[in-house]
Amino acid sequence: MEIEKAEAKPFFPRNKPRTWVICQCAFLVGLVIGLLVFASGWFGWNSLQNLGVILFFACGLIAVACWFVFLVRLGHGDYRKPEERKWRDQMW
Repeated sequence: MEIEKAEAKPFFPRNKPRTWVICQCAFLVGLVIGLLVFASGWFGWNSLQNLGVILFFACGLIAVACWFVFLVRLGHGDYRKPEERKWRDQMW
């Protein structure tokens, strides 16, 4: 009995622009950091809480900037027919 090998799917989607992927990743990392900020505030770790707040806002700024670039390029029609490409060849 042969076991079929599952085709490994890449973590980053190959048919989405880089700005979309970076925006989603920054949002998710910011969400995790936000939860850690609440936990560090609960335990009274002020230095970790301050660092977390700074990182949370940095992730938020990255997400907003990438989302803005994505929307502008979407409005210009750059993403009408996305093709599957490797990450280094993917459009911004």
